[in-house]
Amino acid sequence: MDNLSNLGVLFFQPAIGNQYGVISLGFLSLSGYLQKNGVESRIVVLADKNREDTVSKKINQFRPKIVCISFHWYIHAYEIIKIAEVVKKTDPDIKVIIGGHSSTYFDKQILDFTSSIDVIIKGDGEKPLLDYIISQAPQKVENISFKKNDGFVSKPITYRQVTLENLTAANENMNEMVDEWEKYITTKRV
Repeated sequence: MDNLSNLGVLFFQPAIGNQYGVISLGFLSLSGYLQKNGVESRIVVLADKNREDTVSKKINQFRPKIVCISFHWYIHAYEIIKIAEVVKKTDPDIKVIIGGHSSTYFDKQILDFTSSIDVIIKGDGEKPLLDYIISQAPQKVENISFKKNDGFVSKPITYRQVTLENLTAANENMNEMVDEWEKYITTKRV
């Protein structure tokens, strides 16, 4: 899986400063769910000082159609915007999606602030993300916010994960989901 090209979805887990991050359970769940439904995906944990080079390199290596960035915690705000800008600079045709607690609550402010983010998925994201990948039409997807004709559309959170049936990350082969798995598991975290 290391030589995938034309990947469906590439996930970027932002770092906090130069600290090597921990992959969110949400990303593991989303990646596992997508793979279970036939969409190839890969998770990249960002933690080096050359963020722009790393993001650009991974975009060129995997050639995804969609990039998802975790905006779980407010401390990641600056980082996620910079990642999104590099994605669009590298390939403006890639759709950039963010999700997580902070993006759920600050969706309008984020979309008003930057044009580098196409879609925000709010709340539980497994089914909404898959629906967006299949339809490419945000107006047809639950739990989503996006810009339309200089306006803002925020659909209500109607989808909620009510069972553990879709949360298959623990059953997946992590080294096939996470780019540079060996580096990830052997890096010391604070």
